[in-house]
Amino acid sequence: SPIVNLLSSSSLGLYLIHGMFLDITIQSFYYQRVNSLIGIPLFSIIILICSVLVVWLLRKIKIIKGIIE
Repeated sequence: SPIVNLLSSSSLGLYLIHGMFLDITIQSFYYQRVNSLIGIPLFSIIILICSVLVVWLLRKIKIIKGIIE
């Protein structure tokens, strides 16, 4: 599947960048107001999508592409 191939080829970049988005979501959203059954999957998907987009954009830059891959 193309999605699995994208995620597997970007795993190092995702690992390196997801912490930044985790901090941003913790500061931006109130976790106490969101039910855990909805909040955990929702925030996980948001962090994954943001991380994939940033890694994809960074792969377009030739100098950084060698570091991320």
